[in-house]
Amino acid sequence: MACPSGCLNGGAQSRPEEGVSPKDWIAQLEDKYRAVGKQWPKDNPQVPILSEEWLGGLDSDKATHVLYTDYKEVEKMANSLAIKW
Repeated sequence: MACPSGCLNGGAQSRPEEGVSPKDWIAQLEDKYRAVGKQWPKDNPQVPILSEEWLGGLDSDKATHVLYTDYKEVEKMANSLAIKW
């Protein structure tokens, strides 16, 4: 998460019920998030089947396009007033 509590309490997310403080609500959400069971995709027998059906295999061009991203450096601007938000 890029910002503390931001993703758990950001726009379009669940809101605390009446009488529950935002801090308590965030703590409840974090507890629920941590309680979710974890499983490695490699341990799930459905992953190879789905990757073959949907992507044409993990070595396909479609899989590369969907599963990976490219990063490029953003050049710093000399004039901070020219930033386009």
